[in-house]
Amino acid sequence: MSENLHLLTGAYVLHALDPDERAAFEAHLADCADCRAEVRGLAETAARMASAETVVPRRELRDAVLAEVARTPQEPAHDELADRRRVRAPARSGTSGRRTAWLAVAAAVVAVVALVLGGLLVQARSQRSDLAAQQQQVAAVLTADDARTVSGTVAGGGRAAVVVSDSQGAAAFVGTDLAPPPAGHTYQLWYITSGGAATSAGTFDPSTDGGAAVRLQGSPDGAATVGLTVEPAGGSTQPTTKPVLAVPLG
Repeated sequence: MSENLHLLTGAYVLHALDPDERAAFEAHLADCADCRAEVRGLAETAARMASAETVVPRRELRDAVLAEVARTPQEPAHDELADRRRVRAPARSGTSGRRTAWLAVAAAVVAVVALVLGGLLVQARSQRSDLAAQQQQVAAVLTADDARTVSGTVAGGGRAAVVVSDSQGAAAFVGTDLAPPPAGHTYQLWYITSGGAATSAGTFDPSTDGGAAVRLQGSPDGAATVGLTVEPAGGSTQPTTKPVLAVPLG
């Protein structure tokens, strides 16, 4: 995929990449100034297009359309074949009652299915919205004019880069080929001062191919190092294991 990563800038801006592609592209973005500039330009263009105003039609046009609708004959909805069948068929009260009951049950089942599918659709839309928001937060750091990158090797497998932007007051972590944490554990990021005080900057789990791209929680101001540890699920208030990565921000 590496030779094609330069071609994914448009798809990235439009949130059209799958999780693995997005993680690979964001790792590439941390080291590619040309792609950062292109993503920044495309994002600005997309924002301008999204903010374009809709135009309300003139009242005269609305009145003309409604007048034309009033003059146009409308065919009533009518099923003559069904009428003829009702006239010819003798009434069968028992069969008719069972059929009515069955239709009522079927209608209830359809209603329940519609409610469930509607809920799943809302949930899927919410998840897509959350992913898009997370991508925008990471991209804002990676494409900032003053973004600077420090990288290192992760003990246990993989490489990582930390991108810091003073104008954004934020940092982003991008990892590739990370080993999955042990069962019941997660990766946790830390801001560490020169005196050794550690402040949690959030937890994450890598994708299936070992990729990760997250914006660190909080500000890097005052931090001398960004550390990465493996912690129990849910994270810890202080590091409980030796860092598998420590990169200086100086």
